[in-house]
Amino acid sequence: MGEFPLPTPAASRYFLGALSVLRSMCNPLPPATDIEISTRMWLAEIEGSNPKSIALCLQVTAPTIGGTHVVGVDSTAYVTRSDGQSVTADTPGERDELLRELWSMAAHVLWDYSAMHLRLLASGLLHPGIELPTSTPSPTLVFDAELNN
Repeated sequence: MGEFPLPTPAASRYFLGALSVLRSMCNPLPPATDIEISTRMWLAEIEGSNPKSIALCLQVTAPTIGGTHVVGVDSTAYVTRSDGQSVTADTPGERDELLRELWSMAAHVLWDYSAMHLRLLASGLLHPGIELPTSTPSPTLVFDAELNN
């Protein structure tokens, strides 16, 4: 849980739109499996959107209390330009730079949204319970080159 930088001045050209869950899972863990909460964030292009937009994606996985299950969720925040123009990030370098500019703007919103879904998943277990940090964990940023490997 590190300090979050303020969004860059360039980030003021963008705003967050709809939030959605792409995938959620709840799986049993083998006994004596030790996992920790992990968060990863990357940028994805939205195919067919007009004007062209992107989404910031956050993947969170966490163990339940007692370590009997792992719950996870992939959620997205759609990002558009405040002036209505298309988001232009056509090259891997441009996408990586945009991720560096925008991640801190969306991290808190995506964490709160994802944490709500993780709690919902854990509530359906026989012995429900999940411990999540109250402050937003700093996600590991996954850049374009890593996504394509």
